[in-house]
Amino acid sequence: MIFSSGHPNTISAHFKFCRIVTVALYALLTTATAFAQFTAGIQGNVRDASGGNIPNAQMVLLNTATKVQQSGTSDASGLYRFTNLGPGDYQISQPLRASNAPRPNSR
Repeated sequence: MIFSSGHPNTISAHFKFCRIVTVALYALLTTATAFAQFTAGIQGNVRDASGGNIPNAQMVLLNTATKVQQSGTSDASGLYRFTNLGPGDYQISQPLRASNAPRPNSR
């Protein structure tokens, strides 16, 4: 026998306690798993043909399955980041600059 006392209240209290602990552990573990599913990110550097960093470059990230887009801008060193991404396939691009748009350092 598992319990030294055969008193019904002792057994009932023990099972209630075990049930509460089990439910609490289940809730804790499933919540942690749910948060872990959306911690992915994409980052990189925008560079020109000579390897120089391009600051303030506009970037577009596309989830290819849902067609949801996010846009962002590279920082002063050319670094871009997209965070808190769900699972899926993504395509990243830089919108084309219009041929008549002013270019940096142009006269």
